[in-house]
Amino acid sequence: MTDVKPFDLRHAGNEIHLVSSVLRKIAEQAGQRFQNHVSHLLNCDATITTEVTLEHDLLHANADARYFRNWIIVDNDINDLSVARVSRSLASAFTDMTCGGTGTSITRAGEDRPLTSEGRVLTMMVKHLLDELAFAYSALAPTTLRLTSNKETTEAEHQQTYKPAFLSCMNFHLQAGKARGTLSILYPTSQFSSDAYFSDGHSNHDRLSALKQRMLDIKLPVSAILTNQKTSLADMLELKAGDIIPLEDITDAGIFIGNKRLGTASVLTDGQNILAHISSITR
Repeated sequence: MTDVKPFDLRHAGNEIHLVSSVLRKIAEQAGQRFQNHVSHLLNCDATITTEVTLEHDLLHANADARYFRNWIIVDNDINDLSVARVSRSLASAFTDMTCGGTGTSITRAGEDRPLTSEGRVLTMMVKHLLDELAFAYSALAPTTLRLTSNKETTEAEHQQTYKPAFLSCMNFHLQAGKARGTLSILYPTSQFSSDAYFSDGHSNHDRLSALKQRMLDIKLPVSAILTNQKTSLADMLELKAGDIIPLEDITDAGIFIGNKRLGTASVLTDGQNILAHISSITR
């Protein structure tokens, strides 16, 4: 295996640069729904943050000192394989939490596979994540994702050439109780240079145009900050329900997409609603 530090796909100067925006959105959608599943299954508040990176490594399903792995078959095609990679620390932590514990992790170095009980829990978690990913992918194209059977795993091992390649990695960083770790889905970037999600005969230009259109459909959080008010810590500590905080006259509002400023707007009213009339755009 090569030891290359992962880097953000936004810095990749090729077609993957565009696809990464779609992958990040898919990861965010799947991560939110997966977080709800994990919270319910472990009976605690779980937090999942997502990250999409590019790694240069072997696509393989062999365990190592840090991770357990398993093959994923895409659309029931044994020639279309990905890998689920799970931090070893999550195996015992998840099992402990399903038994009523707080997520204490026990490290057992040198074992190729998790214990039977741990394997069941990890399989259940990965299946839930794959279901959520397939649901998120459905906006792009109908997709099925599942763990390989024993027979398929043997076939997958035989057909692999084990040459280092660039892998697109969806990373789901999980925190629940004392449990900390990452569950990742690794795809060969070559999957995104084919017509896997589009009809045969489409050119690269058609494929990129379709991806761009889907990116334009992504919903973004837009907010307008009407005013900012400063007050002393002493006054803040004395606030109680029913108190009124005086605000300065509202004339202009900052318009933001996420935490990035879009521009400025004049604040108007139609008698019932407050309106923001865009007066300038910051590029």
